[in-house]
Amino acid sequence: MGLLSIAEWAFDPVGTRVAETRDPDDEYLLALARSARVDVLVSGDRDLTDLLISKPPIETPTQFASRWSEL
Repeated sequence: MGLLSIAEWAFDPVGTRVAETRDPDDEYLLALARSARVDVLVSGDRDLTDLLISKPPIETPTQFASRWSEL
């Protein structure tokens, strides 16, 4: 099963974002992931992957690919 077979479109999030990352431009990604209720946010951006606690969890592409191949 490929990712495209389970992918879904999500609308842009509405509302105020809370500053949680070092890079303000990344706040949009967290807000989008939360509003879309994703299981995991995949990113190679260290400003995101270095977050100690995040909902949803953030995985690097390598981490995600490793876990995906086990499914």
